[in-house]
Amino acid sequence: MSDIHQELLNSKSGNASIVAMDHGLASFAFPEFKNPRLTVAKVLEGEPDGVLISPILISQFADLFNRHPNVKTIATLDAVIIPELCGPRPVFDLDAAVGMGAKAVKSLLVFGQSDPANYLENMRYVARLAEQARERKIPFMVEAVLWGPEIPSEKKNDPELINLACRVAFELGADLIKTEYTGDEESFRDITANYPIPILVLGGSKTGLEELFRRVKGAMNAGARGVVIGRNVFQQESPAKLVRALNSLVNDGASVKEALKIID
Repeated sequence: MSDIHQELLNSKSGNASIVAMDHGLASFAFPEFKNPRLTVAKVLEGEPDGVLISPILISQFADLFNRHPNVKTIATLDAVIIPELCGPRPVFDLDAAVGMGAKAVKSLLVFGQSDPANYLENMRYVARLAEQARERKIPFMVEAVLWGPEIPSEKKNDPELINLACRVAFELGADLIKTEYTGDEESFRDITANYPIPILVLGGSKTGLEELFRRVKGAMNAGARGVVIGRNVFQQESPAKLVRALNSLVNDGASVKEALKIID
Protein backbone atom coordinates (compact mmCIF):
# COMPACT_ATOMS: atom_id res chain seq x y z
CA MET A 1 0.00 0.00 0.00
CA SER A 2 1.35 3.42 -1.00
CA ASP A 3 2.32 5.85 1.75
CA ILE A 4 1.01 8.78 -0.29
CA HIS A 5 -1.41 9.48 2.57
CA GLN A 6 1.57 10.98 4.43
CA GLU A 7 1.10 14.10 2.30
CA LEU A 8 -2.09 14.92 4.23
CA LEU A 9 -0.69 14.24 7.68
CA ASN A 10 1.07 16.63 10.02
CA SER A 11 4.80 16.09 9.44
CA LYS A 12 5.58 16.16 13.17
CA SER A 13 2.75 14.10 14.66
CA GLY A 14 1.81 11.85 11.74
CA ASN A 15 -1.83 12.76 12.37
CA ALA A 16 -4.20 15.27 10.78
CA SER A 17 -6.70 17.83 12.03
CA ILE A 18 -8.99 18.52 9.06
CA VAL A 19 -12.01 20.83 8.85
CA ALA A 20 -14.92 19.75 6.64
CA MET A 21 -16.53 22.61 4.72
CA ASP A 22 -18.15 20.76 1.81
CA HIS A 23 -21.71 20.96 3.14
CA GLY A 24 -22.85 23.35 0.42
CA LEU A 25 -22.69 20.49 -2.09
CA ALA A 26 -25.46 18.75 -0.15
CA SER A 27 -27.59 21.90 0.02
CA PHE A 28 -26.80 22.47 3.70
CA ALA A 29 -26.54 26.27 3.79
CA PHE A 30 -25.91 26.71 7.50
CA PRO A 31 -26.30 30.31 8.74
CA GLU A 32 -22.70 30.29 10.00
CA PHE A 33 -21.57 29.39 6.46
CA LYS A 34 -23.77 31.93 4.68
CA ASN A 35 -20.68 33.88 3.59
CA PRO A 36 -18.30 31.14 2.43
CA ARG A 37 -15.26 33.38 2.00
CA LEU A 38 -15.57 34.79 5.50
CA THR A 39 -16.05 31.32 7.02
CA VAL A 40 -13.10 29.84 5.15
CA ALA A 41 -10.92 32.75 6.28
CA LYS A 42 -11.92 32.24 9.92
CA VAL A 43 -11.12 28.52 9.75
CA LEU A 44 -7.77 29.04 8.03
CA GLU A 45 -6.74 31.46 10.75
CA GLY A 46 -6.51 28.48 13.11
CA GLU A 47 -4.12 26.64 10.71
CA PRO A 48 -5.73 23.19 10.44
CA ASP A 49 -3.71 20.50 8.70
CA GLY A 50 -6.29 20.42 5.93
CA VAL A 51 -9.74 21.43 4.76
CA LEU A 52 -12.32 19.29 2.99
CA ILE A 53 -14.11 21.56 0.54
CA SER A 54 -15.52 21.84 -2.97
CA PRO A 55 -12.97 22.45 -5.75
CA ILE A 56 -14.85 25.61 -6.73
CA LEU A 57 -14.20 27.18 -3.32
CA ILE A 58 -10.54 26.15 -3.54
CA SER A 59 -10.30 28.00 -6.84
CA GLN A 60 -12.42 31.01 -5.86
CA PHE A 61 -10.53 31.60 -2.62
CA ALA A 62 -7.05 30.73 -3.88
CA ASP A 63 -5.68 33.93 -2.38
CA LEU A 64 -6.76 32.80 1.09
CA PHE A 65 -5.16 29.38 0.69
CA ASN A 66 -1.97 30.96 -0.66
CA ARG A 67 -1.64 32.75 2.70
CA HIS A 68 -1.78 29.39 4.48
CA PRO A 69 0.45 27.11 2.37
CA ASN A 70 0.64 24.41 5.05
CA VAL A 71 -3.12 23.78 4.90
CA LYS A 72 -3.86 20.92 2.50
CA THR A 73 -6.88 21.29 0.24
CA ILE A 74 -8.99 18.13 -0.17
CA ALA A 75 -11.69 18.36 -2.82
CA THR A 76 -15.03 16.60 -2.46
CA LEU A 77 -15.95 15.15 -5.85
CA ASP A 78 -19.48 13.85 -5.28
CA ALA A 79 -22.69 14.50 -3.38
CA VAL A 80 -25.66 12.68 -1.91
CA ILE A 81 -28.89 14.52 -1.30
CA ILE A 82 -31.27 11.77 -0.17
CA PRO A 83 -29.41 8.59 0.88
CA GLU A 84 -32.76 6.76 1.14
CA LEU A 85 -33.30 7.09 -2.61
CA CYS A 86 -29.87 6.70 -4.10
CA GLY A 87 -26.19 6.71 -3.34
CA PRO A 88 -23.70 9.50 -4.02
CA ARG A 89 -23.30 10.77 -7.56
CA PRO A 90 -20.22 12.28 -9.22
CA VAL A 91 -20.23 16.06 -9.40
CA PHE A 92 -16.64 17.05 -10.22
CA ASP A 93 -13.95 15.48 -12.37
CA LEU A 94 -10.75 14.54 -10.56
CA ASP A 95 -8.44 16.26 -13.04
CA ALA A 96 -10.57 19.40 -12.98
CA ALA A 97 -10.41 19.47 -9.18
CA VAL A 98 -6.63 19.14 -9.22
CA GLY A 99 -6.50 21.90 -11.80
CA MET A 100 -8.45 24.12 -9.42
CA GLY A 101 -5.88 23.60 -6.69
CA ALA A 102 -6.88 20.41 -4.86
CA LYS A 103 -3.98 18.56 -3.25
CA ALA A 104 -6.14 15.49 -2.56
CA VAL A 105 -9.66 14.24 -3.31
CA LYS A 106 -12.49 12.57 -1.39
CA SER A 107 -15.54 10.52 -2.30
CA LEU A 108 -18.40 8.89 -0.40
CA LEU A 109 -19.11 5.21 0.15
CA VAL A 110 -22.61 4.90 1.57
CA PHE A 111 -23.16 1.59 3.32
CA GLY A 112 -26.67 0.14 3.73
CA GLN A 113 -28.24 1.32 0.48
CA SER A 114 -31.57 -0.27 -0.45
CA ASP A 115 -30.81 -0.73 -4.15
CA PRO A 116 -27.93 -3.17 -4.77
CA ALA A 117 -27.37 -1.64 -8.20
CA ASN A 118 -26.86 1.79 -6.65
CA TYR A 119 -24.43 0.40 -4.12
CA LEU A 120 -22.50 -1.48 -6.81
CA GLU A 121 -22.24 1.70 -8.88
CA ASN A 122 -21.05 3.53 -5.77
CA MET A 123 -18.31 0.90 -5.34
CA ARG A 124 -17.31 1.11 -9.00
CA TYR A 125 -17.14 4.87 -8.85
CA VAL A 126 -14.91 4.80 -5.75
CA ALA A 127 -12.65 2.19 -7.36
CA ARG A 128 -12.31 4.27 -10.53
CA LEU A 129 -11.38 7.35 -8.52
CA ALA A 130 -8.83 5.33 -6.56
CA GLU A 131 -7.22 4.21 -9.81
CA GLN A 132 -7.14 7.76 -11.18
CA ALA A 133 -5.67 9.09 -7.93
CA ARG A 134 -2.95 6.43 -7.99
CA GLU A 135 -2.05 7.34 -11.57
CA ARG A 136 -1.78 11.01 -10.65
CA LYS A 137 -0.07 10.28 -7.33
CA ILE A 138 -2.47 12.29 -5.17
CA PRO A 139 -4.03 11.12 -1.88
CA PHE A 140 -7.53 9.69 -2.04
CA MET A 141 -9.84 9.76 0.98
CA VAL A 142 -13.00 7.65 1.18
CA GLU A 143 -15.77 8.68 3.54
CA ALA A 144 -17.26 5.33 4.59
CA VAL A 145 -20.57 5.97 6.33
CA LEU A 146 -23.65 4.04 7.49
CA TRP A 147 -26.19 6.41 5.96
CA GLY A 148 -28.22 3.88 3.99
CA PRO A 149 -31.84 3.14 4.96
CA GLU A 150 -31.00 -0.54 5.53
CA ILE A 151 -29.04 0.47 8.64
CA PRO A 152 -31.44 0.99 11.58
CA SER A 153 -30.85 4.04 13.74
CA GLU A 154 -29.63 1.95 16.68
CA LYS A 155 -26.90 0.49 14.46
CA LYS A 156 -25.41 3.76 13.18
CA ASN A 157 -22.39 3.34 15.49
CA ASP A 158 -22.20 -0.44 15.31
CA PRO A 159 -18.51 -1.48 15.37
CA GLU A 160 -19.00 -4.49 13.09
CA LEU A 161 -20.79 -2.43 10.45
CA ILE A 162 -18.29 0.43 10.66
CA ASN A 163 -15.47 -2.07 10.29
CA LEU A 164 -17.18 -3.65 7.28
CA ALA A 165 -17.62 -0.24 5.63
CA CYS A 166 -13.94 0.51 6.28
CA ARG A 167 -12.96 -2.86 4.85
CA VAL A 168 -14.80 -2.17 1.60
CA ALA A 169 -13.27 1.32 1.38
CA PHE A 170 -9.80 -0.13 1.95
CA GLU A 171 -10.23 -2.82 -0.70
CA LEU A 172 -11.53 -0.26 -3.20
CA GLY A 173 -8.25 1.64 -2.90
CA ALA A 174 -8.60 4.33 -0.24
CA ASP A 175 -5.40 5.98 0.98
CA LEU A 176 -7.25 7.34 4.02
CA ILE A 177 -10.69 6.60 5.48
CA LYS A 178 -13.06 9.04 7.13
CA THR A 179 -15.68 7.28 9.23
CA GLU A 180 -17.85 7.38 12.34
CA TYR A 181 -16.38 6.83 15.80
CA THR A 182 -17.97 3.88 17.57
CA GLY A 183 -18.03 5.81 20.84
CA ASP A 184 -15.93 3.19 22.59
CA GLU A 185 -12.13 3.02 22.60
CA GLU A 186 -11.88 -0.76 22.73
CA SER A 187 -14.23 -1.40 19.82
CA PHE A 188 -12.68 1.35 17.71
CA ARG A 189 -9.17 0.06 18.40
CA ASP A 190 -10.29 -3.25 16.92
CA ILE A 191 -11.07 -1.33 13.71
CA THR A 192 -7.96 0.87 13.43
CA ALA A 193 -5.73 -2.14 14.10
CA ASN A 194 -7.04 -3.87 10.98
CA TYR A 195 -5.76 -1.46 8.36
CA PRO A 196 -2.34 -0.08 7.35
CA ILE A 197 -3.87 3.25 6.30
CA PRO A 198 -5.02 6.17 8.50
CA ILE A 199 -8.54 6.10 9.91
CA LEU A 200 -9.94 9.56 10.71
CA VAL A 201 -13.18 10.22 12.54
CA LEU A 202 -15.93 12.57 11.43
CA GLY A 203 -17.58 15.10 13.69
CA GLY A 204 -21.29 14.83 12.91
CA SER A 205 -23.94 17.15 14.32
CA LYS A 206 -22.98 20.05 16.54
CA THR A 207 -22.47 19.00 20.13
CA GLY A 208 -21.03 20.35 23.37
CA LEU A 209 -17.33 21.07 23.22
CA GLU A 210 -16.37 18.87 26.17
CA GLU A 211 -18.29 15.96 24.65
CA LEU A 212 -16.67 16.61 21.27
CA PHE A 213 -13.18 16.74 22.75
CA ARG A 214 -13.78 13.54 24.73
CA ARG A 215 -14.84 11.78 21.54
CA VAL A 216 -11.76 13.04 19.73
CA LYS A 217 -9.48 12.03 22.60
CA GLY A 218 -11.09 8.60 22.81
CA ALA A 219 -10.72 8.05 19.08
CA MET A 220 -7.07 9.12 19.13
CA ASN A 221 -6.39 6.83 22.10
CA ALA A 222 -7.92 4.02 20.03
CA GLY A 223 -5.60 4.49 17.08
CA ALA A 224 -7.35 7.11 14.97
CA ARG A 225 -4.92 9.25 13.00
CA GLY A 226 -6.99 12.39 13.14
CA VAL A 227 -10.34 14.04 12.64
CA VAL A 228 -12.45 15.53 9.85
CA ILE A 229 -14.85 17.86 11.64
CA GLY A 230 -17.12 20.53 10.14
CA ARG A 231 -20.15 21.91 11.95
CA ASN A 232 -18.50 21.67 15.35
CA VAL A 233 -15.84 24.03 14.00
CA PHE A 234 -17.44 26.60 11.72
CA GLN A 235 -20.61 26.93 13.82
CA GLN A 236 -18.55 28.16 16.77
CA GLU A 237 -18.17 31.83 17.63
CA SER A 238 -14.42 31.52 17.05
CA PRO A 239 -13.65 28.76 14.53
CA ALA A 240 -9.93 29.53 14.74
CA LYS A 241 -9.85 28.78 18.48
CA LEU A 242 -11.71 25.53 17.90
CA VAL A 243 -9.20 24.53 15.22
CA ARG A 244 -6.31 25.25 17.57
CA ALA A 245 -7.95 23.16 20.28
CA LEU A 246 -8.39 20.24 17.88
CA ASN A 247 -4.80 20.64 16.72
CA SER A 248 -3.68 20.32 20.33
CA LEU A 249 -5.68 17.12 20.83
CA VAL A 250 -4.70 15.51 17.53
CA ASN A 251 -1.12 16.64 17.07
CA ASP A 252 0.16 17.52 20.54
CA GLY A 253 -1.53 14.88 22.69
CA ALA A 254 -3.27 17.48 24.84
CA SER A 255 -5.85 16.45 27.40
CA VAL A 256 -9.51 17.41 27.14
CA LYS A 257 -8.98 19.91 29.96
CA GLU A 258 -6.04 21.51 28.16
CA ALA A 259 -7.99 21.74 24.91
CA LEU A 260 -10.92 23.41 26.68
CA LYS A 261 -8.57 26.08 28.05
CA ILE A 262 -7.71 27.10 24.49
CA ILE A 263 -11.37 27.92 23.87
CA ASP A 264 -11.70 30.07 26.99
